[in-house]
Amino acid sequence: MTVARRWLVQTSAALGLLVFAVVPLKGGVVTVDFETTPSLPAQPSTFAAAGPSQTITVPGIGTFTGGAVLGNPTFLNSFSTHGSPPNTYGTADFAGPTYSPNITLTISPNIVVTNIGGVLFNGEVSTETFSVTAFSGATQVAQQTLSNVAADSSPNGFADFSVSAASITRLVFAEPSNGPLLDYFIDNVSITFTPAVTSVPEPSGLILFGLGAIGTFAAHWRQRRASAP
Repeated sequence: MTVARRWLVQTSAALGLLVFAVVPLKGGVVTVDFETTPSLPAQPSTFAAAGPSQTITVPGIGTFTGGAVLGNPTFLNSFSTHGSPPNTYGTADFAGPTYSPNITLTISPNIVVTNIGGVLFNGEVSTETFSVTAFSGATQVAQQTLSNVAADSSPNGFADFSVSAASITRLVFAEPSNGPLLDYFIDNVSITFTPAVTSVPEPSGLILFGLGAIGTFAAHWRQRRASAP
């Protein structure tokens, strides 16, 4: 194979890969249940046994911070019917110094999230109110208040949440009504997303680039042939 033909074959292959790279990935909905997504075995049932707070990463989607995964939380009366046993992610004021009052979901920059829903469980012995706040960068873009969620001993000690916006990059859970005391959990967090738009050439631009590169090489090759003895 001549040098020219070899170069043309390699250039065509490279262009094929570049054109393939601009084919958009499909979006969808991912539900984080802390058992299958991400894949985790049943965890300890108390914060003391769980140890320090945990960062839970869902590859390609985001990270949960501020709390830890507990398994089979029998103190949450409504979890067996409204959660996804055995695991749930939560925080509490008595859990230890590494735990945060807020559970934060930080979204991967590779996707655009337009809706996040799920279930929040009250872990306290009294009725409480919670907030779910969505941000795009530093700007608050949506908020939902979950008022008067029944105590942990009640079969109604849960609330469904759902927030929507054009682009959610961070979701923050809080229990603002009870001062320094807090105890709550989240589960079955559904995240609706599409791939983020990346700065890649359009297919037509790639074709023009390839034709230009081939033309440049051909001119250079002809010049070399003409100057050869």
